Amino acid sequence: MKGLLSPSKKIRVSGVGSIILSIVISISFIAANVQAQKKEKIAAPMNTLGNSSTSNQYVFANVDGSTGLVTVYLPPGRNGDPQLDFYDHSYFTCQIGNTFFTNNGIISLPANAKPLDDGDTKKYGDTVRTIWSNKNGVDIIQDIYPVVLDKSGQIIYSWRFFNKNGSPIVIGCQYLQDIQIGDPKDTKQPNSNDGPIVLTKWSYKPVWQQYPNSNNNQSLPSFYIGFLHDLPNSPNYF
Repeated sequence: MKGLLSPSKKIRVSGVGSIILSIVISISFIAANVQAQKKEKIAAPMNTLGNSSTSNQYVFANVDGSTGLVTVYLPPGRNGDPQLDFYDHSYFTCQIGNTFFTNNGIISLPANAKPLDDGDTKKYGDTVRTIWSNKNGVDIIQDIYPVVLDKSGQIIYSWRFFNKNGSPIVIGCQYLQDIQIGDPKDTKQPNSNDGPIVLTKWSYKPVWQQYPNSNNNQSLPSFYIGFLHDLPNSPNYF
């Protein structure tokens, strides 16, 4: 892993390697009553046509069958259930050789970029696997699956690259996590927060943070937590 961007609403994880690369990140739900903030937003309805899902008792992930876009909810994962990120707005991008590939359908792609919209998605046990085949001679493999911890659960995101070229090729990738925390059942208004304060071992603030940070010797945090509401007796931003 090269870095993580920890902002008011987005997390970016990136990596660079050659021939074969594997990256794993996770999004978590902790069973606790943490609460607070700012701007109500109505979640878009889920389009379940061609989608697959995976879950445990703590967390639920919906995966689009062709783009591999992931949206994370609390169980049972229906439209209107609490969500942990913005519907269909977290994007995977990679560079294979001189070409970029992305499932970001919002931006205008440059001439050397191609969309990831032809994925083949199947479910194996509790793992939802999307494969984008033969991208510059490389298969991109995305696995989404849940894990259970003592009192919480996580959705794990994993990417692997299978090089079929017979020679080394340079590969880089990143994931942009659009954090939106919402709970339609929360009576405290507003009950949806598209710009949550993010807590890491280094900071508690609603602004972009770049890690690793060579200016103050801050390494890549092992976790982040975004809150629907400010913490009781919360500290000043740091």
